[in-house]
Amino acid sequence: MRRFLPGLAAVAFSVVLARGMASETSLPWPTGPAVGVLGINEAVSFPARRLEREKPSLEILQARLDADALAAAALGATWTRGHTVAFPALPWNRFQGDFSLFDAWVRAVQGAGMEAVGMLGPWPGNRTQQFTDRFLPEDMDDYLAYVTALVERYDGDGVDDMPRLKLPILHWEVDNEPDLKNAGSPRNNTPTDFCTPAEYGALLVATAKAIRAASSEVRILNGGFYRPATEVGADYARAVFSQPGVGDAVDIVSVHAYHEGPGVERVRRTLALARELAGDKPVWLTETSVPSISPRATLGEAGQARVFEQTLLLALREGVERVFWHTLFDPPSGVPLPRGVMATHSFYRRMEDGSLEEKPLAESAKKIAGWLAGVDWSDVEPVQGGVQLGEKGTLAMDSATGALVLQP
Repeated sequence: MRRFLPGLAAVAFSVVLARGMASETSLPWPTGPAVGVLGINEAVSFPARRLEREKPSLEILQARLDADALAAAALGATWTRGHTVAFPALPWNRFQGDFSLFDAWVRAVQGAGMEAVGMLGPWPGNRTQQFTDRFLPEDMDDYLAYVTALVERYDGDGVDDMPRLKLPILHWEVDNEPDLKNAGSPRNNTPTDFCTPAEYGALLVATAKAIRAASSEVRILNGGFYRPATEVGADYARAVFSQPGVGDAVDIVSVHAYHEGPGVERVRRTLALARELAGDKPVWLTETSVPSISPRATLGEAGQARVFEQTLLLALREGVERVFWHTLFDPPSGVPLPRGVMATHSFYRRMEDGSLEEKPLAESAKKIAGWLAGVDWSDVEPVQGGVQLGEKGTLAMDSATGALVLQP
């Protein structure tokens, strides 16, 4: 039955209005706690450049990672996503069996009670050409042995596990933003002969096979596509999924969508492509965010929080299992940043004394997490203008304030 919400703005989303009204473009409805929708990308991290420059002791590094994990969990986030830009901060062919950085990351994540998506790939970060002029590893056997060692250490099966492992890593993403690597830079839409769909597809299939040989419980994500809302990005994603074996290799379709201003149109376009690729598989939005201030848009911090709320509402309506916002905290004002660093996208501001100050985005996250606490996905029902959360009420955008509200 459709429910109408007088006094609340109807949100113009192209979605199925009720679970069970299945169509060729609807996603399989998630199961489990709905609060699991909120994740933070790289919430627990230490930039590779700082790691190399500062060379902190393992104790100092662990304390920093622990603090990040607790700050993420305080927002209501139940998931975080690792990234090869920090862990590991080295190509597979420099790995010498030293798990200390990985272990520190896992200890921090599990200590905060969060679950993790790990990332596996032959090269760290997104600027792969800094390490190699050839995307596929020359020694695939060595690379796959590296994959096997990492999955085995954190799968929780009692064989070669990390000491005192509490929460196994059962989700692994194979590389990241292969379409960006193929184009060469965020501003370049011209495909190159590096990380072609055929090359990435072959790597994905081989890596997935090694992961599953180490652990049959693991679920595998493709490397999140950087620009699936654009024509060139959509063409690349479709080409990858047309490669032999890719459809069987992937359990969850991973996509990215960064906003440039108010509204969630780019996310809607991204999810439309993801549904096309996914078939009967879940979709995760593994990176999304919007800056409060940027050269192209000045939303302000309150406007940024509204876009976050709209994104989470859309995800709940569409049945998107996970949404990973990027990132945890903005660096202190005046700190020189490497090119491309997202300076105003985050939940907190890092102050000069090292403390974290909440932004309106943090208040929105805690508010939504509180509403979703105790709600199962089976209680989440899309209705006109919002979503019904069982007996708790209906989430929708308030026409007067523009904020997400819960109406009993």
